[in-house]
Amino acid sequence: MLRRIDSDTLRPGFALPGALRDDKGRVLVARGAVLTPELIERLGARLVSGIYAGPDWGGVSDSDRANDRRTTRRSAGQSTGSETPRSASAPKRAAAVPTTNENHASVSLLRVGMVISHNLYDEHGDFLLRAGSKITPRFLDLLSQRRIAFVRFQPATAKPAESARKTTRMSRRQQVIRQRSLSIAELTAEAKRGLAIHKQTSEHLGRFWEDLRRKGHPSTDDFQEVLTEFSTMLALDADLLATVVSLQRSLGEYVFDHCVNTALISMSVATQLAMSNDDVLGIGLGTLLHDLGMLRVPDNVRLKPGSLSVPEWEHVRRHPDFTADDLERVRRVPPLARTVAAQLHERIDGSGYPCGHKTTAVNRCSRLAAVADCYTAMVRERPYRPPMIPHDAVHEILLLGQRGKLDRELVRALLDTVSAFPIGSLVRLNSDRIARIVRANAGEHTRPVVAIVDEDGAPTDEVIDLSQNPDHSVVETLPA
Repeated sequence: MLRRIDSDTLRPGFALPGALRDDKGRVLVARGAVLTPELIERLGARLVSGIYAGPDWGGVSDSDRANDRRTTRRSAGQSTGSETPRSASAPKRAAAVPTTNENHASVSLLRVGMVISHNLYDEHGDFLLRAGSKITPRFLDLLSQRRIAFVRFQPATAKPAESARKTTRMSRRQQVIRQRSLSIAELTAEAKRGLAIHKQTSEHLGRFWEDLRRKGHPSTDDFQEVLTEFSTMLALDADLLATVVSLQRSLGEYVFDHCVNTALISMSVATQLAMSNDDVLGIGLGTLLHDLGMLRVPDNVRLKPGSLSVPEWEHVRRHPDFTADDLERVRRVPPLARTVAAQLHERIDGSGYPCGHKTTAVNRCSRLAAVADCYTAMVRERPYRPPMIPHDAVHEILLLGQRGKLDRELVRALLDTVSAFPIGSLVRLNSDRIARIVRANAGEHTRPVVAIVDEDGAPTDEVIDLSQNPDHSVVETLPA
């Protein structure tokens, strides 16, 4: 009979009284071996997902456990100041095997560099880290900030238990979002870090495209890693990625910056809707790659400052097919990501391209990505027009929903994510004071959270939640 071992006792210098086994009983480390830092590192994520003892471990008394703790401290160079050194030949015995829930693990067991073999979730069932990812100092800081003492782990194909009902999941997620919000100063600092990751991702897209252009066969591995980082940022604060997009300014190739922006807003909306982690990451990768085919459209068409002719427009409408052709040479693209990239420009009334599909033929994740794509395109400058004020862009998207071109439910989800006065917008309040939108309020689209700005337009510490202060309201949006 297998018993789970208290992994906290498996420290350098510990001699095994019995073999270490996996949950199937297979031997991982033989009996009598002395644990070294290298051996513990090779055990990696098994320290979290479970290491087991068989009958060869025998029983252990409370006095044995005390001796083991002292032995472990000495092996790590920590003196207790009172115990007498044990003989090197004295037998070392294991700590008692606790009866713990095998789906939970203490955060204290996580180590920097450890590769996680299971998806990690917090106690509410909210996603924290994708299977196959490495534990980083930043991730441990995130857990500390959220005061998470235990994590839940499940195979990558499993769904968290809390996701059984959408309504329950939605209510629980909204509660957690309110609890885990950063202060405005922390949100700003994290957004600046996010901007650096945004820039690196955009540059990597450029290298990825060059590899495709040279008929290479690139992999999505690096993108999967950065999307997991963005997902982790959403776990830290639900408004963080929308804040990054509000601060980003197109400095390089528009296509690359736009793809990253669309991925961030799509992932934010998908998280707001409490979609599964696989869907969030699939939408993120699909939107990150969706416009690469535009780079095969001639520059005199793609960058034309005026209206396109009918033949030129037909060339643009073919770019999703160009993207699909390119993705045939890309390794490790999940089916959902391919679907999103192929269908993002479709419209539920059949007026989109390249196939003119209607609602029933367009994947819901693709319809979500279409809403995010419209928003991020409208608020950025293009060769043929200046950028729209975010509030005006949201109004235009609402009209597209009313006209049956965009999914109304997903348009509402966008508003829940960025608000009717999107995050980053500069507004005038009815008190004549100038403020910047710093948070959205789901269900209160016209009453977001604002921060009064200083003379340079930077948010101050004076924050007003308009949903909780009915005497305050937005009366005008201002140019950025």
